[in-house]
Amino acid sequence: MSIKIVIYDNAIPMLDEIAKWSLHSALAALDQSGMELRDRTREAFKQSTRHRWYVKVVNGKRVYKNDGGLVEFGKRFNFKKSGPDNMANMINAYLMPKSLTLVVAGMHKSFIPRYFSQEAKAGTNSPIYGNRVGQVLGGSYQILKKLSKGGRFSSQDPKYQAIRQGEDTHPIGGDPFYKPRHFIEQGRSMAKPQIQEIMTSKLEALIYRQINRANVTTRVRASS
Repeated sequence: MSIKIVIYDNAIPMLDEIAKWSLHSALAALDQSGMELRDRTREAFKQSTRHRWYVKVVNGKRVYKNDGGLVEFGKRFNFKKSGPDNMANMINAYLMPKSLTLVVAGMHKSFIPRYFSQEAKAGTNSPIYGNRVGQVLGGSYQILKKLSKGGRFSSQDPKYQAIRQGEDTHPIGGDPFYKPRHFIEQGRSMAKPQIQEIMTSKLEALIYRQINRANVTTRVRASS
């Protein structure tokens, strides 16, 4: 007599369960990797050398000065609308679950983050959400790009250049050269070992753990 263990009468429900948890685990790994990369990039940004430039408003225009003390790198002087105090806060991790795509330090719409990694850790099917994150559009993205890569306004996106030209009076000219800080590359380098760990052994263990949490019915059949 032989003993055969059957998962349901049809294997499809179990395969669906595996697919569901594998997808969720993949999103959890992306979510965790994104937060790691975001935090290390922000860290690299904040470690950038301080400078002496600051901004004053003269006749409704922003005028740059460098006769003060050291200023925090990336500090924002925004007289038109409220927003983050520092450009580092515009380095975000934007996860697009449907396409399994993660964007860090790029453009994105305003969104409410869903923490798949916290859900996986808690073993819950109920979504866990964070606070709304503001949008990062072309102008802000070009500033981050300029601060990391360096260069001039004229080397940026034409739309961004058109917005900025003629708006500011700069002591060293209207199209100054910005020192490259390379915080994007530095953040990626710092985060790489942890991300590799997350996307390999941790992801494998996560999938295994989540599948074993699944409510799976087994049936034992005996046949001669």
